[in-house]
Amino acid sequence: MGSYKISTGKQTIDIMVEGLFNPDDAQSYLKDFNKAVSVINPLDYELILDCTKLSISPAEMQQLLKGCLELYKSLNFKSVTLKGGTNAILKMQMQRLCSSVGLNCIIE
Repeated sequence: MGSYKISTGKQTIDIMVEGLFNPDDAQSYLKDFNKAVSVINPLDYELILDCTKLSISPAEMQQLLKGCLELYKSLNFKSVTLKGGTNAILKMQMQRLCSSVGLNCIIE
């Protein structure tokens, strides 16, 4: 089961995700994310996702993850940073999915 925490700072939205998400987790996340974004102007904010404790997504979840990345792109944040920590496989998966949706982001 995946978990997440969304917090809004002065000019950042910080999101920590961990574990293995299933479709219900993803829907819950999207609901809370949209609620957080509805009260800010994304053009003025940096989106920072800490994915260091996130499990590698299985094939059936990659479409949902891709949808999240497309949403981030459509909101036109000032910048998007994905933190993958030392997990090279996770970083490669994030890079591939970001490239597939045309999301220009920083992967750390």
